[in-house]
Amino acid sequence: MGVLETTDAESLKVAAEHITNSLGENSAVVVGCTLSDGKVSLVATFGLKVVEKGLNAGKFIGPIARVCGGGGGGRPNFAQAGGKLPEKLPEAIQKAKDELESALMIVRLRALVNNFIGVLSSLYCCHYSQPDFI
Repeated sequence: MGVLETTDAESLKVAAEHITNSLGENSAVVVGCTLSDGKVSLVATFGLKVVEKGLNAGKFIGPIARVCGGGGGGRPNFAQAGGKLPEKLPEAIQKAKDELESALMIVRLRALVNNFIGVLSSLYCCHYSQPDFI
């Protein structure tokens, strides 16, 4: 998460993709900048493993951009957005951080619950697979 010192949306896109490629498949990157015309540009890039866990950059970026008075969208792994309130960019980046942390926590909890259910299921099967000697 962060605000980059650039003034064009294409550089922001390239930077986000580079950071995601460097960090790998488990990465989620959201960056923003204030453009030379005083507007905001935001980019979200999610690695393959993040997308497989159910997170979607295209759906994620819209509410973040609304903080800056804008909107956006895109694909599950890449999204762009814009806004008209550059003074709200730090707030938008903080919201992105908070939302990603919450979403990833839910993914982790879901995985733990599924593992626990799997263990209970195997214990249940083992319990009833024993011969009845009574």
